[in-house]
Amino acid sequence: NYNDLLITTRQGINLWNNLFSGHIIDFYTLNNNIQSGNIYYTHPQGAAYDFSMYLVFAFWNFPLWILENTFHVDIMNIPACLIWSKLMLVFFLFLSARILRKIAIELGFDAKTTQMTVFTYLSSAFVFSSIYIMSQYDIICIVFTLLGVLAFLRGRMRNMVIWFALANSFKLFALFVFVPLLLLREKRIWKIATGLALVSSIVLAQKLVFFIFSKNINLASQNSFLSFLTTNSLQMGTGSVPLFFLGTILLYLYCYTRETGDLETFRRQAIYAGFLGLANF
Repeated sequence: NYNDLLITTRQGINLWNNLFSGHIIDFYTLNNNIQSGNIYYTHPQGAAYDFSMYLVFAFWNFPLWILENTFHVDIMNIPACLIWSKLMLVFFLFLSARILRKIAIELGFDAKTTQMTVFTYLSSAFVFSSIYIMSQYDIICIVFTLLGVLAFLRGRMRNMVIWFALANSFKLFALFVFVPLLLLREKRIWKIATGLALVSSIVLAQKLVFFIFSKNINLASQNSFLSFLTTNSLQMGTGSVPLFFLGTILLYLYCYTRETGDLETFRRQAIYAGFLGLANF
C-alpha cells in the first residue's frame, strides 16, 4: 500500500546514509523499527524485503537523498518528492510493457495483435490498481521475469537463468514461472538442480552476507510467504494436502514428461505453463 511505499522510500534513502557512514552491513539492524518521517504515517516498521529491493529504491531516490542531505528538504512531506518515488513503479510498468511487446513479436503476433496485447496489459484494472493505487513493488520482479521468458523463447538459457536469478532476488514468485519453463526444456536432473541453485544464488548470497557479518538475516517475508502457500488445503482421508503443493506437483510432472515437439507448440506450452505456475499460486 501507499504507507509501505513511504517506509521503503525512507529505508532506500537510509541505505545511502549507511553506506557513506561505513555501516552498510548493518543496514537491517539500523533500519529496524524506524519511522518514515511522514506526518500522516508515523507507524514504525522494519526492513522486510531482500537487499535488492532497497538497492533499487536507493538508486532511484538518490536525488531525494541529495535534497535532504544537501538542501535539508523535508522530502517525506513534500508531494512532488513522494510522486518522484512512486514514478519508479510507473517506469518499471512501461519497461515491462516494452518487454511484453518483444515477447509478442517473438511469438509471431502480427502488429495489430501485438499492439492490442500491450494495450490490454497497460489498461487492465488489475495493473492500474496495483501500480497507481496500491503501489505494488511486484512490477520490479515482473520486469526481470519477462526478460527471463523472452530469453527462454529465444533459446538463450544462460541469459534466462541470469534474469530469473535477479527476479527471484526481488520476489520469490518468479520461481513459479522459472521452474515449469526449466522442466519443459531440461530433463537431466543435474541440469535442473544446477538451474535451481543458480536462480537462488543471489537471494541466498544476500542473506548469507548479512548473517555472517551482522548476524542479521531477513526471513520475515519468506515466513509469511510459506504460510500463505499452505492456507488452502484439500481434505484427503484423515489429513489434508495444501492445494498449492498438489497443483504444483501436477504441473511440474506434466512439464517434465512433455516432449519438446515443434517450436510453435513448445512456445505455446511454455507460455501456458508459466501462467499456470502463477495461477496456482
